Amino acid sequence: MGISALVLKQLDENARAIATKQCRSYLSDAQRCLRDTGDPIAPLELLRAMWNSGQAPRAEQKDALDDAGRWLEDRLKRDPEMSPQHLELELGWLLRLITIHEMPPSRGDRSGGHQRREPGFGAHIDALRRRREHAIQRTAARKEPDRPNAREQATPPGPVRPERLPDNFEACFASWQDAVKAFKTARERSKAQKAPKDRLLPVRPIQAELQPLATDIVCSLLNTQGMDELQTRAIEGGGELPAFWISVADLIAHDGKRLVSRISFPRTPAI
Repeated sequence: MGISALVLKQLDENARAIATKQCRSYLSDAQRCLRDTGDPIAPLELLRAMWNSGQAPRAEQKDALDDAGRWLEDRLKRDPEMSPQHLELELGWLLRLITIHEMPPSRGDRSGGHQRREPGFGAHIDALRRRREHAIQRTAARKEPDRPNAREQATPPGPVRPERLPDNFEACFASWQDAVKAFKTARERSKAQKAPKDRLLPVRPIQAELQPLATDIVCSLLNTQGMDELQTRAIEGGGELPAFWISVADLIAHDGKRLVSRISFPRTPAI
């Protein structure tokens, strides 16, 4: 699963239009919600709920939250059958591109000095969910055999699952919360001049079909090269832990698991 040049160009245009640190923060919340729930509609429900929850008390924050919600709702409307994995992939690219084009917070706001009472998105979430369910059902119906009652009708084969991991694959931490907590604890020990303490963090491939093949893969805070760079990128990215690449050649046996000896970060392609 990848991103086409056309989609990447559209995401770059979207990022230029909404490139603020506050909007990036709300989209990061949406991405974490998607990872936790596996439901493309749930992040939209979350952003809608944040409107009056104290997460966006100021006008410029509501503008940023509105930008994030409008982008997500428009994307779901254009492709109601979009898989959670593909939406997460697009969100990841959008966050990277926003970081590139990020503008300082505006001194004014787009509401003309009046506090927004309602967001410009999420008013019809139930209808959007029903539309998604109907679209998935229609697609499933089109894939059914023309003669479902005929005994001679061959059952279509299921999707072919890979038998092994590719030589290189993109991955992230299996638990975003555990990784953030581990890095925070490591920084606190360093500030207190305490000896560093190792911790193993499970990772998972971005591609869903590869995940069953990688349940025993872990990164080490102390023994995996590239973890310091990952923390630096997270700080520069406003706290969002980036995805990274793993080479099968860099996996070594360790206490019944496969330890990643090195992670890497390819350059963001030019648009």
